[in-house]
Amino acid sequence: MIGIAKSELRKRGYNPEGDLLEDMIHEGQVGLLKGIEKYDTGMINPRTGEPFAVTTYSNWWIRQQIRRTLSNEYGRIVRIPVHENEKIQRVKKAEARLSAFSDRTPTISDIAAELGFSEEGVKRAYSLMNADVLSLDYSFGGGENTKLGEIIPDEKSSTETIYGGREVSDALQRALEKAVESTTIKPGDVELLKQHFGFDGSERTREDVANSFGISKEMVRQKVDSSLRKLSHNPKVRAILKGYAQY
Repeated sequence: MIGIAKSELRKRGYNPEGDLLEDMIHEGQVGLLKGIEKYDTGMINPRTGEPFAVTTYSNWWIRQQIRRTLSNEYGRIVRIPVHENEKIQRVKKAEARLSAFSDRTPTISDIAAELGFSEEGVKRAYSLMNADVLSLDYSFGGGENTKLGEIIPDEKSSTETIYGGREVSDALQRALEKAVESTTIKPGDVELLKQHFGFDGSERTREDVANSFGISKEMVRQKVDSSLRKLSHNPKVRAILKGYAQY
């Protein structure tokens, strides 16, 4: 869990030891529970042709939850390096300078010639100025060549379409809901958990849940953490969580 959270933070230029780590571990917990509730032993990994291990399947949900939160709640999808930001400022100034001496808007070629940049370099600067609306095929580079489409899950895709068209059983979801309701968790916190984990099929951010209950996001985190500790006493859930010693 911790390793996945740190990896996702590094990919987006965040400090993997910073304040965000605790939040991302918490979001990873949310993803883990989603993976558990949707897991079906009959699902086949299309890459290997073998049944999915619960850890492999849950890891996918952990990453998706962390990626979604970083995209939705923490500003820009990618932190712009200092040297790239300097290029952006130079492109802006060149555009303003050329516009002042012409009746037309300067083209990419004009700006590239003015600065001695390649046209691709200028295009990249403009893309980074609008990082929130980049093409899904835009590559952030680096060793893993992460693309934006890999960071933001397709809202229309379902577990069935992702995993070879196999119908996902809701047996574990029912078991998990029963486990939640049979513990000493307060009724209000049970409802909070259901919203937070999307038991009704909807996707909610921590802020959405906080607004729904009239509390702060930090209070939501504390309540979920407390409930998860109580939930882990359930043998079925504890057995599934056993592979996550750092959970």
